[in-house]
Amino acid sequence: VSEALFRREGRKVGFLVSVALGLFGTVLGGFSLMVESPGLNVFATFFFGVANGIAFVLRFVAVELVPEAWAARTVTLVVSGGVLAAFVGPETANATKGIFGDDERLYMGVYLMTFIFYVANAVCVTAVQFPAKASETHILSVTASQGFVRDTVSMDKALLKLREFLVPMLIATLAWAVMAVPMSVVRVGMRDAGYSDRQSLTVIELQFCAMYAPNF
Repeated sequence: VSEALFRREGRKVGFLVSVALGLFGTVLGGFSLMVESPGLNVFATFFFGVANGIAFVLRFVAVELVPEAWAARTVTLVVSGGVLAAFVGPETANATKGIFGDDERLYMGVYLMTFIFYVANAVCVTAVQFPAKASETHILSVTASQGFVRDTVSMDKALLKLREFLVPMLIATLAWAVMAVPMSVVRVGMRDAGYSDRQSLTVIELQFCAMYAPNF
């Protein structure tokens, strides 16, 4: 999705589309709380997923904006922004919980802050001068069992046919699921085990930090 979007519309428009999807997911998620619809809330997370998938490309685009000597350092700094977010995100969510009441609006403040963060993201993206649109085609070179193969094809279509891409992608998907599923319920489990909200919040912050700190 992101590759086709960037080829067609360019970097800036692509990232602004990501922000727009995130904002839509935020509004939809907040509305799901108002109508008390778990299904609608889950559907809203789909838009967060697409928005984040596009936004992940920022770490690679950053290389295009700096001299070659700064490339590795730039990627490290961009991804390591997650270290700051590891603490700012959970603390913000905890601080805004219940500001609109303790009924179905308990987590409305979390969506409000998410909306603000997306708007800030849009401001930053707008301020950056991105390079021109990427080429419509790419040269893809792979080593297959029959020998060396070189062909000029559309990158997204070609990658989906390659074992060299599919296997790592499936492994990464499984690894992400193994990490994300327990992480999403760890605070509930700790609460049931008698730990305080502050203790469980600290654990989740350290978990996020451990994900991004190795980028240094």
